[in-house]
Amino acid sequence: MVIPMTAQVSDEAGTESSGDRPVCVEAEGALIRGNPLWESWFSLLRQRPGAAMVALTRRILRGSAAFAAELSARVSFDAAQLPYEQALLGRLRQAKTQGRSLALVTRLPRAWAARIASHLELFDAVLVDEDSHGRRSSPTCSTLDAHYAPKSFDYVGDAGSPSWPLAHSGIVLVSGESAVRAEQRNPSGREVIVRDRPTGRIWARQLRLHQWIKNLLIYVPLVAGRQVANLHMDAAATVAFVAFGLVASANYILNDLLDLPYDRKHPTKRHRPLAAGLLSVPSATAVMAALFTLGALLAVSLPIEYSQVLVLYLIGTVAYSLFLKRSAPLDAFALAGLYTLRVLAGNAATGLPPSFWLLAFSIFLFLSLAMAKRHAELLRLGEQGESVSRGLGYLTADREMVSQLGVGAGYISVLVLALYLNSPEAALLYRRPGILWVLCVLLLYWITRLWLVAHRGQLDDDPVVFAMRDRISRIVALAVALLLMLA
Repeated sequence: MVIPMTAQVSDEAGTESSGDRPVCVEAEGALIRGNPLWESWFSLLRQRPGAAMVALTRRILRGSAAFAAELSARVSFDAAQLPYEQALLGRLRQAKTQGRSLALVTRLPRAWAARIASHLELFDAVLVDEDSHGRRSSPTCSTLDAHYAPKSFDYVGDAGSPSWPLAHSGIVLVSGESAVRAEQRNPSGREVIVRDRPTGRIWARQLRLHQWIKNLLIYVPLVAGRQVANLHMDAAATVAFVAFGLVASANYILNDLLDLPYDRKHPTKRHRPLAAGLLSVPSATAVMAALFTLGALLAVSLPIEYSQVLVLYLIGTVAYSLFLKRSAPLDAFALAGLYTLRVLAGNAATGLPPSFWLLAFSIFLFLSLAMAKRHAELLRLGEQGESVSRGLGYLTADREMVSQLGVGAGYISVLVLALYLNSPEAALLYRRPGILWVLCVLLLYWITRLWLVAHRGQLDDDPVVFAMRDRISRIVALAVALLLMLA
């Protein structure tokens, strides 16, 4: 169907510029960097998992058109937050000022297409092919053939689009090639826009490989139990480290898919690969499934207790992404629990019994770090004039209370450490446990400094990232290692 948007463009003399060929722009694969239908499904999955399953069932049983209709009825679609191809928008605006008539061609739901056109204020008409929702092939072939004679229009689309034989010329978008080579491969006077191909660096950002440093907590039971020199336990802990990292990276993909609408409104998270449209939803979903599978295969080579902890971690992360994140302060307790599960994973993989002291220390320390993460986010939102954190259960006015809770939890972790160092268990493990009292001073200093940095608005969203980049934090970590060796 055709949705007229504006009157036909006229030249300065008032006569219709009928000599100009209309420019037909394909929404998916050209104008928009992303997959609006599947992105909307993940958004629905976060808000109403049952409704998302109903929509997916309709997709399987009744086809793509029913799937699109279900999403259109249930999901609030925000055209302003879509990742548009900015280089292409510049070309289209230039064509518009030259009097060209622009038509948006899409298989998206009719209401969504109209909102895109209304937001961009570029298109004179919108051509919707409602019978080809979600098909891999271009929706434009039958639609363009029905509304335009062959070679009577210019076309903007992906290099592999089957609609090119119908067009006179236009703009082709290619990925991962030099502009010269792309122009050589696309003759007939087509202009070329070269897109960035997903690189290893982009995938590394999406998988949060730098966050694997959190999984070093798996080795903590070895250090606390003085088993670092046990090669068998070292090997088991290393396999556990890799398996945990694979599952965690897969979960980061899932979390980003569920958080797309919120990430695109966030000042820094909008640059994440999925939010920016640098990665497609199908490719990210395939990688996510592969990572979960590899992590599971590694887990089965370890004691069954490790697999149980890993499954518990996976359930916790999915629950956190779906609803715990929106419940304050339950979200911070969930984050602290997920950190602590890494320590338990180290116990399960190596066969070392869990330590009451270590678990108590971990819970309070990680609760402090989780609160620091939330404080940094709330402080940034407050500076932007926001009163409510989107996707979270906090008000920006809560940041003072969050900081008090976080500092208190951090100081309690130091108290737990002090009580442990005075316990019979510490006396049995260390020859000179008195040396370890300096650890309390170092930890107290580090937590105090962390919160001072957070209060000044200088903390990254994640305290772990801050600790990796912070020179003083690295010095403190080195001093802790030296004290453990001396003790």
